[in-house]
Amino acid sequence: MNATAELERDHRMLSVRCTDTELSNKRLAKVVDELRQEKEALREELQTLKLTQDSLAKQHADTVNQMAVFEKAAPDDAAKMKGLQNAITKKIESLDLLTKEIVSVTNKSASLQRKAEQLGCERLVLEAETLALEQTTTQQERTINYLQYESAQLNEAINKRKSELVEVKKQTAATLLELQLQLTRAEEELTRLNNAVANEKSLTGRQNIWQAKELHAKTEDLLATHQEMAKERGEMKNELALVQEKVYRLKNNVLVVEKQNQVLNGTLQMLEEEDQLMKTTYNERKNEALEEMNKQSAIVRQLNAELEEARENLYLLNSKVCKACRTAIFPSDLPDPSSRRG
Repeated sequence: MNATAELERDHRMLSVRCTDTELSNKRLAKVVDELRQEKEALREELQTLKLTQDSLAKQHADTVNQMAVFEKAAPDDAAKMKGLQNAITKKIESLDLLTKEIVSVTNKSASLQRKAEQLGCERLVLEAETLALEQTTTQQERTINYLQYESAQLNEAINKRKSELVEVKKQTAATLLELQLQLTRAEEELTRLNNAVANEKSLTGRQNIWQAKELHAKTEDLLATHQEMAKERGEMKNELALVQEKVYRLKNNVLVVEKQNQVLNGTLQMLEEEDQLMKTTYNERKNEALEEMNKQSAIVRQLNAELEEARENLYLLNSKVCKACRTAIFPSDLPDPSSRRG
């Protein structure tokens, strides 16, 4: 991000410099055009002066010819010749002044031409600098595009990691829901077993008092087992809360990972290890719960078999003793075995 900002700042500075260079080039072009126009005007003026010089030279030649004619024509025209000589002298002086002015203008034109050439060299240097700035700007634009491409790739990788974390969360939630359903089923089975034991206990009544204590002990064991299962359920709920807290921390870690991409791989690996450990722990607790349920079912079946055997023995004893002895031993008549079985 800092490199991109720095590149953008450099790009803006280069743009400003390019703008300044373009303005300088425009000003230089304007100056060169003005100098070129002035040079053309001086050249036209020089051409006019040359034409004037040629005309004066021709007039001078004509005057000299006329003087020769006058000298040959008559000595009486000496005064006229003197006047003409003075006029010619004045014209020659004016011609000398024009010649000096032409030389001055020529020197000025040469100076302006040298100045124009110097400005042309400076313009070439500025054009070279402008070209270098444009090349640098193009290179920086390519660098910015590459950085934007890398940023898009990083965002795509982060979104992919987010999707993986969401999938892990869904799997964890499904696993926890299945565990809760199994715990609910185990509680229902335990309740059913307790109800069955209570029903058997109410039916036998005083007939199996000597077995009631043992059954009570078994029931206490079952209750203890139920309490242990409830405790395990509480522990599992705590583990669920811990898992939810870990998921919340993972969400926060995702926000941090968007700025620190290198930490993401280590964090995800750690989460995968924790998830694997949780799955292993869950499978172990699930197997233990199933084994405990099987043990309890076997105990209940054994108790039912023992109770049934005790009832049958009591029925046999009842059939063997007399009515008075039976009344003395048993306060009330026992139910008929056939009706009981029915």
